[in-house]
Amino acid sequence: MRSFAGTWNWMFEEKRFATMTLTAEGDQLTGSMTNGHIELDELGRISLASAAQGTTPIVKTTLQNGMLILLAKDGEDETEFSMTLLSPSLAELRFYGDGAPQSGRPIRLEKVWSEPPVPK
Repeated sequence: MRSFAGTWNWMFEEKRFATMTLTAEGDQLTGSMTNGHIELDELGRISLASAAQGTTPIVKTTLQNGMLILLAKDGEDETEFSMTLLSPSLAELRFYGDGAPQSGRPIRLEKVWSEPPVPK
Protein backbone atom coordinates (compact mmCIF):
# COMPACT_ATOMS: atom_id res chain seq x y z
CA MET A 1 0.00 0.00 0.00
CA ARG A 2 2.92 2.35 0.59
CA SER A 3 3.39 2.87 -3.15
CA PHE A 4 -0.01 4.64 -3.19
CA ALA A 5 1.03 7.07 -0.41
CA GLY A 6 1.83 10.64 -1.37
CA THR A 7 0.21 13.74 -2.81
CA TRP A 8 -1.64 13.27 -6.08
CA ASN A 9 -3.02 15.92 -8.42
CA TRP A 10 -6.28 15.06 -10.19
CA MET A 11 -5.97 16.16 -13.81
CA PHE A 12 -8.49 17.03 -16.53
CA GLU A 13 -7.37 18.45 -19.87
CA GLU A 14 -3.83 18.87 -18.46
CA LYS A 15 -5.05 21.05 -15.55
CA ARG A 16 -5.25 20.19 -11.85
CA PHE A 17 -8.76 20.40 -10.42
CA ALA A 18 -8.25 18.56 -7.11
CA THR A 19 -5.48 17.21 -4.89
CA MET A 20 -5.49 14.04 -2.80
CA THR A 21 -3.06 13.24 0.00
CA LEU A 22 -2.64 9.64 1.18
CA THR A 23 -0.52 8.88 4.25
CA ALA A 24 0.64 5.40 5.28
CA GLU A 25 -0.13 4.54 8.91
CA GLY A 26 0.91 0.96 9.59
CA ASP A 27 -0.83 -1.21 7.01
CA GLN A 28 -3.54 1.40 6.32
CA LEU A 29 -3.73 4.61 4.32
CA THR A 30 -5.57 7.68 5.53
CA GLY A 31 -5.98 10.99 3.84
CA SER A 32 -8.15 13.66 2.33
CA MET A 33 -8.95 15.26 -0.98
CA THR A 34 -9.78 18.79 -1.97
CA ASN A 35 -13.28 19.07 -3.32
CA GLY A 36 -13.89 19.16 -7.03
CA HIS A 37 -16.90 19.51 -9.27
CA ILE A 38 -17.25 16.93 -12.05
CA GLU A 39 -19.86 16.80 -14.81
CA LEU A 40 -20.38 13.68 -16.92
CA ASP A 41 -21.73 13.40 -20.45
CA GLU A 42 -24.39 10.89 -21.53
CA LEU A 43 -21.71 8.17 -21.92
CA GLY A 44 -20.37 8.65 -18.39
CA ARG A 45 -17.24 10.53 -19.51
CA ILE A 46 -16.03 13.64 -17.72
CA SER A 47 -17.04 16.70 -19.71
CA LEU A 48 -16.11 19.33 -17.10
CA ALA A 49 -13.95 19.30 -13.98
CA SER A 50 -13.20 22.25 -11.71
CA ALA A 51 -11.99 22.96 -8.19
CA ALA A 52 -14.50 23.53 -5.38
CA GLN A 53 -14.10 24.80 -1.83
CA GLY A 54 -13.41 22.47 1.08
CA THR A 55 -11.90 19.06 1.69
CA THR A 56 -13.33 15.57 2.11
CA PRO A 57 -11.76 12.90 4.33
CA ILE A 58 -10.88 9.47 3.00
CA VAL A 59 -12.33 7.24 5.69
CA LYS A 60 -11.40 3.78 4.40
CA THR A 61 -8.91 2.20 1.99
CA THR A 62 -8.68 -1.42 0.86
CA LEU A 63 -6.25 -3.13 -1.49
CA GLN A 64 -8.09 -5.39 -3.95
CA ASN A 65 -6.47 -7.13 -6.96
CA GLY A 66 -3.72 -4.49 -7.16
CA MET A 67 -6.22 -1.61 -6.99
CA LEU A 68 -6.65 0.70 -4.04
CA ILE A 69 -10.33 1.16 -3.20
CA LEU A 70 -10.96 4.50 -1.47
CA LEU A 71 -14.07 5.59 0.39
CA ALA A 72 -14.52 9.35 0.75
CA LYS A 73 -17.24 10.65 3.07
CA ASP A 74 -18.57 14.20 3.06
CA GLY A 75 -21.36 14.42 5.62
CA GLU A 76 -23.86 11.77 4.56
CA ASP A 77 -22.47 11.54 1.01
CA GLU A 78 -20.13 8.60 0.34
CA THR A 79 -18.17 8.12 -2.88
CA GLU A 80 -15.97 5.14 -3.76
CA PHE A 81 -13.04 5.27 -6.16
CA SER A 82 -10.59 2.68 -7.46
CA MET A 83 -6.98 3.76 -7.98
CA THR A 84 -4.56 1.85 -10.20
CA LEU A 85 -0.84 2.66 -10.36
CA LEU A 86 0.60 2.97 -13.88
CA SER A 87 4.09 3.98 -12.66
CA PRO A 88 5.56 5.28 -9.38
CA SER A 89 4.30 8.79 -10.24
CA LEU A 90 1.23 8.16 -12.42
CA ALA A 91 -2.12 6.53 -11.65
CA GLU A 92 -5.71 6.25 -12.87
CA LEU A 93 -8.76 6.86 -10.73
CA ARG A 94 -12.26 5.60 -11.54
CA PHE A 95 -15.60 5.86 -9.81
CA TYR A 96 -16.26 2.51 -8.12
CA GLY A 97 -19.16 0.61 -6.62
CA ASP A 98 -22.89 0.43 -7.25
CA GLY A 99 -24.13 3.10 -9.63
CA ALA A 100 -20.66 4.14 -10.80
CA PRO A 101 -20.38 4.95 -14.51
CA GLN A 102 -18.57 2.05 -16.18
CA SER A 103 -17.94 3.48 -19.64
CA GLY A 104 -16.17 6.65 -18.57
CA ARG A 105 -12.49 7.41 -18.96
CA PRO A 106 -10.38 7.37 -15.81
CA ILE A 107 -9.17 10.50 -14.06
CA ARG A 108 -5.41 10.92 -14.52
CA LEU A 109 -3.47 11.26 -11.25
CA GLU A 110 0.03 12.72 -11.10
CA LYS A 111 2.09 12.20 -7.95
CA VAL A 112 3.73 15.43 -6.86
CA TRP A 113 5.20 14.37 -3.52
CA SER A 114 6.05 11.24 -1.58
CA GLU A 115 8.38 10.17 1.21
CA PRO A 116 10.80 8.86 0.15
CA PRO A 117 10.74 10.73 -3.18
CA VAL A 118 9.83 8.67 -6.24
CA PRO A 119 11.58 8.96 -9.58
CA LYS A 120 9.61 10.70 -12.31
